[in-house]
Amino acid sequence: MSWDSYVDTLKNQHHIARSAIVSRAGDSVWASSSDFKLSPTELSEIAQAFDNPTRVLSSGVHANGQKFFTLSADDRVIRAQRNQDGIIAVRTKQAIIISNYDEKVLANSASTSTEKLADYLIKSGY
Repeated sequence: MSWDSYVDTLKNQHHIARSAIVSRAGDSVWASSSDFKLSPTELSEIAQAFDNPTRVLSSGVHANGQKFFTLSADDRVIRAQRNQDGIIAVRTKQAIIISNYDEKVLANSASTSTEKLADYLIKSGY
């Protein structure tokens, strides 16, 4: 299965609006929805937030050119929201999965889907 197929599965089966899978260091995008543009600064911010969650808890998270207010952050999961949409970022051994959900999806549902994919990747060595 290609990285793109994981992104497609999140969108088609779990109704995530857009998503990306990036390197754990945040220096490369492995796969992304065509309408999900993450700048190098945004990728770096998200990657570093797992090691220093205090910073994003006070300043928020940026993705796809938008600022999201951080609801929770630790060394595994970052949850952030803006109006009715939000970001779930989950870190694995080698990757970070970033899902952007909209008002059509409950935050818990988006989080569960993204974390299940992360668990699968971890079991697969990623």
